[in-house]
Amino acid sequence: MKGRYWMERLAQQADLLTEPIPAQPLVEIYSDRRLLIEHHKGVLQYNCDTIRIGMSYGSLQIEGCGLLLSRMSGSQLVICGKIDKISIVREGKL
Repeated sequence: MKGRYWMERLAQQADLLTEPIPAQPLVEIYSDRRLLIEHHKGVLQYNCDTIRIGMSYGSLQIEGCGLLLSRMSGSQLVICGKIDKISIVREGKL
């Protein structure tokens, strides 16, 4: 019974956390081959092994092999390739 109670509580919390906050960065991961980023602040570093994207709170660093910016607009970008690591680098005061 206790296990079921906690599973229901987690499901309720998950429902609350699925709504994105307007104009805040949103990162969606599709397996280890594709990444969608919305509300970015531009590309800070770009090569086939590392891509660093500016965000409102710092930057997002993506590391892997054969990385490629397959689509980019003012509000979103898509990164394809073998993604090994995603790191948040916080800069300045929070």
